Amino acid sequence: MPRRSLPIRQLPSRRWQARPAGVDPATFDTYEDAEAWCLEKLTARSRGVAPPRGTAKITVRDYGEEWEPAQPWAPATRQRHEASFKRWIYPAFGDIAIVRLRPTQMQGFITSLDGQLAPGTQRLVLQHLNELLNAAVVDGIRPDNPAARARLPRGDAEEIIVPTVEQVHALAEVIRPSSRALIAVGAGLGLRQGEAFALTRTAVDFMREVVHVRAKLRSDRGRLVIDDTTKTGKARTVPLPKTVAAELAAHIEQHDSGHPDGLLFTSQQGFKIRHGEWNVKIWRPAALQVGLDASYHSLRHFCVTSMLRRHVSVAAVAKTLGDTQQTVIKYYSHWIDDDTDLIRGVLDDVLTTPGNVDDKAV
Repeated sequence: MPRRSLPIRQLPSRRWQARPAGVDPATFDTYEDAEAWCLEKLTARSRGVAPPRGTAKITVRDYGEEWEPAQPWAPATRQRHEASFKRWIYPAFGDIAIVRLRPTQMQGFITSLDGQLAPGTQRLVLQHLNELLNAAVVDGIRPDNPAARARLPRGDAEEIIVPTVEQVHALAEVIRPSSRALIAVGAGLGLRQGEAFALTRTAVDFMREVVHVRAKLRSDRGRLVIDDTTKTGKARTVPLPKTVAAELAAHIEQHDSGHPDGLLFTSQQGFKIRHGEWNVKIWRPAALQVGLDASYHSLRHFCVTSMLRRHVSVAAVAKTLGDTQQTVIKYYSHWIDDDTDLIRGVLDDVLTTPGNVDDKAV
């Protein structure tokens, strides 16, 4: 499109103002910037997605503060989004109009997070940014999501630390006696820390050898709250190994605090356990004593990899964890054994032994 046909004019201030029809005008320092913006708006309008008048002044913060409260999130999910926006996204470009955001600007922001945040947190911030900008597209504020193609910095994959069998047994020996059964719960049931801290006497069915995981303990602005749901929003039933059952039975006999909510694990004073305090005062010293530099979540990794190494199906592992099969494959693919030899042997056995084949029609 020739320059002379574009609705761009130079102001007395020597800046350039673009005024495409049906869109609020915008002003730029250079003609090239005005031209690029104007062409984008005209192209978007030709596709029927040009932003309506009145949207050019809506900043990232303005839109975010309207969009966030409207979302039907669980409290923990809302806290994670608020943290991403208030600590990273708003300080970076909260006062910039959404229509002025550029892909290069988005990529620069994501790249700047490298070295400041762990890989998992970087991924979360990018996810939250994309959610916001995708919503802006749906609301007609801009024609596209400028962060859609932003990529996380290439770096070392987030390391998953898996304790050894010896370390798990050693942890049970050195940790405070009232927390000993928590080692079995993490390593033998694969519960997340919040799920373990919310476990109740009625959730453990010794007769049927199962544990019903249907709640989690979380901190809400310093106040401990038990949610009647798990992280994924779905309750699940987990097989109860005899070794874990024995640990839980012993714990109930020796350390039952009689908590009104029926909690199995409480502080020494009989209250709900504060994650941070327990991690610092009880978990961390015990873990370091056995040579394990990892969080309580590493026991969940131990549980997963133990099942995968013994040929438990990915579907069964995912069901036990309350995760999707895709998540299990993504994070634990290195521990999924190569079953080539097993498959070859099974098929050879079937093909060479007619009696092993079911001749019934299928």
